[in-house]
Amino acid sequence: MQGNVRWIAFGVVALIVVGFLALVAPQTMPGAATAERRAAQQKLAAKVIDCTPNPYFEKARGLGSDWQFLRATNDGGKVEFNPFVIDCNPQTGERDIPIQITHLRADQKVVEDATTIQTITFTRERFLYRIDCVNRQFALLERQWMGDGADQVAHREVTETAATGLRPIEAGGIVDALIGPACSTGKL
Repeated sequence: MQGNVRWIAFGVVALIVVGFLALVAPQTMPGAATAERRAAQQKLAAKVIDCTPNPYFEKARGLGSDWQFLRATNDGGKVEFNPFVIDCNPQTGERDIPIQITHLRADQKVVEDATTIQTITFTRERFLYRIDCVNRQFALLERQWMGDGADQVAHREVTETAATGLRPIEAGGIVDALIGPACSTGKL
């Protein structure tokens, strides 16, 4: 009886070893694509840069406001983006895209310079983001507090430049919602 148990144990161990070799050997054989190599190839393929404007947005041009709804804010306002002025860098694939946030209630900002202190009342803000679609990173380039007129800028701040570097896009934020429309390609 003990001999049979030994042979059964030996058979189980042999099956485990053969199964392990069957899983590992194809990955290490010459010419076989390893998981790491496949991932690198997929990442390289994703870096193909397409700056063609998205035809879905072009269909909406002239049918009202150029600002397209992106999402609602926590206070009931709205976040909009303008797909018609997206600037795409053909070498890097980075896109500069403006958004505007319209608040339901007016807010105030105190602006100081060397000689004056000014309080600005605003209901709209505009931001210019740079989005790296390939690496899912972003930078906030500019922020504007809008005045009473449609395109009147009450105050403007340049926040970052490309030299300061890009940050990873956080899930659930405005830029996470913006990456889809900003990085969509011109293919139907």
